[in-house]
Amino acid sequence: MRIRTRLFISFGAVLVLAAVSGTLGIQKLSEGNERMNAFVAGPFDRSAKLSELRETVAQAQQVAGDTILSHVDADIANGRARYDALYKSALGQIEAFRASGSPVQAAQIDAFKVNLERFDALARKASDLAMQNDATRASELDRSAIQPIGGRLDLSMGSLRDEIVLLNGPEAAITTAGQLRADVPTFRRILIRSLSETDDAELAKLADNARAFTQMIDQKLARLAKALDVAKIDPPAFVRVKTLWAEFKPQTEALLAHGVANSTFHAGQILRNDIAPVLTQLQDELTRFTAAEKAGAEAVSARDAEAFASTRLLLIGFGVLAVLVGVMAALWMAWSLSRGLKRSLAMAETIGSGDLTEVENVRDRDEFGDLYRATTAMTLRLREIVGDVVNSAAQVSSGSAQSAQAAEQLSSGATEQAAASEQASAAIEQMAANVRHTAENATTTEKIAVQAAERAGRSGMAVTRSVDAMRTIAEKIAMVQEIARQTDLLALNAAIEAARAGQHGKGFAVVASEVRKLAERSQKAAAEIGTLSTETLQVSEEAGQMLGTLVPDIRKTAELVSEISAACREQSIGVEQINQAITQLDQVTQGNAGASNEMAATAEQLSAEAQRLQERASFFKLDGHDHGHRSAANAPAAAATGVENVTALKPAPAKSAAKAAPVRPAKGIELDLESDFERLSA
Repeated sequence: MRIRTRLFISFGAVLVLAAVSGTLGIQKLSEGNERMNAFVAGPFDRSAKLSELRETVAQAQQVAGDTILSHVDADIANGRARYDALYKSALGQIEAFRASGSPVQAAQIDAFKVNLERFDALARKASDLAMQNDATRASELDRSAIQPIGGRLDLSMGSLRDEIVLLNGPEAAITTAGQLRADVPTFRRILIRSLSETDDAELAKLADNARAFTQMIDQKLARLAKALDVAKIDPPAFVRVKTLWAEFKPQTEALLAHGVANSTFHAGQILRNDIAPVLTQLQDELTRFTAAEKAGAEAVSARDAEAFASTRLLLIGFGVLAVLVGVMAALWMAWSLSRGLKRSLAMAETIGSGDLTEVENVRDRDEFGDLYRATTAMTLRLREIVGDVVNSAAQVSSGSAQSAQAAEQLSSGATEQAAASEQASAAIEQMAANVRHTAENATTTEKIAVQAAERAGRSGMAVTRSVDAMRTIAEKIAMVQEIARQTDLLALNAAIEAARAGQHGKGFAVVASEVRKLAERSQKAAAEIGTLSTETLQVSEEAGQMLGTLVPDIRKTAELVSEISAACREQSIGVEQINQAITQLDQVTQGNAGASNEMAATAEQLSAEAQRLQERASFFKLDGHDHGHRSAANAPAAAATGVENVTALKPAPAKSAAKAAPVRPAKGIELDLESDFERLSA
């Protein structure tokens, strides 16, 4: 059996085992990929949907709470719209989670949906109450109508009694006017309490008391009108009192209606007492859903681990089998090769001893038999070759001298090229360091620009809040102006009373005058502060507009710096690649220089070996005769040929070998052996 057949059988068995192992590995990898795709489309997708549902429910809870606790109508309306969108999204996410094939039971999902609908009903009920916004509306009504009208009513009540006294009205009318003057502040205190009270029973009592005061004041006004008619007097203040009371009474009814409704407090109670337990149930159910999905994912992971263990065991088995087959094939090949090599070695040792006379016929049909027969043929040809070895050695010596000179020139050029490559590599490394430094600076600049954009945005928000605060200050200043004006009126009334008191009211008149002056100064200062606040508000609004214009520019700058940073990073990568290429070129150049030096040394050694070859050629025995004298005789002739005959060592092409055989001398040895040898290529 020939060696190539043995090799084919051995390596074929190993390759078949490797192919089977690879096929099984690919099959198991495909199955693992399918399981991974199923995991991504199943548990992973469901977990993502569940996370989205949890986030949506949390956002709906936050928006509902903010809406219910808000006191601004616009915020309540916007919060209600946002809540509707989130609730609709949550319903869609529940159905998507149900359709994804979750291991969670449909009944549990239905129970979660029922709780979510309960939460929605309670949230809508609370937000409807919040939209009534009775507390805010009552406060606005008190500030816009109750306080101004009540203040004027108090002043008119005081003036009414004074006018009745001046007109010498009856004592009953004076007494009733005094009682009315005391009843109105008491009535206003009841109204003020209704603004801060949250208990429904207490609010009902306050409303009843307020209505009782209303009826009592109506009755006293009626008695006063009757007494004035009897006395035939008509004080102007009484007309103002009746007009102001007609305006004041419906406003108080509206204020009491807002207070009794108590919608803001009821909305907060629903949020604390009803919505919170439902939200707790929703969170608990979401936690159970997450636990179920986690258990399913862990089951998939366990199955994948089992499949991996079985696949690994199977591949290890095939690998061990392939190793055993390879070892057995190697032992078989080693035995057969050792047997043939021993015989070939004996033949080679015979030739090595210089004996070219031994020739033996073999019958083996493998490559070693062919080798032995070829060795025998080589022995026969060596008998012819050795005679001309000395001449060839002389030609080799001359050619090796030229090769040594060329190798030295090549080594010098390679050394210069290596030095240039090292300089280029150093320059590229410096440029790479500069590019990396530029990329780092660009990244730092990008971070600073982003921070500047964020700070500018926050500054814009701060200016907006400052503008709102300035508007609030302007409103408070208006209230201060109103208080100063009313204080001025009270001081005027006090001065009138002091004037009526005569000598005993002079001190009070002085105090009233000073109070009036202080009120006028307060009103003037409030007006100046209002003017300054208006100017400051305008400046703040202009600053806010400028910041609003500046923020997009800063953000655009941050984007441009980000693009510059990315370009610098790409440039740094390119320079690193160029640096690596230069380094590799430097290594190759240095390798070429070393190879050139080795080639020069080899050429010198080859020249020396050619001289030794001439000396050793006499070692061989040809048909029992020493060939040394004949070789020595031919050596001077071979040396005389010089460099011009070096090309004679090049073998002729195989196709023209038979036709281009050189003419041999009568007693020479033939050197054309190309027809018996195979040319090898690197």
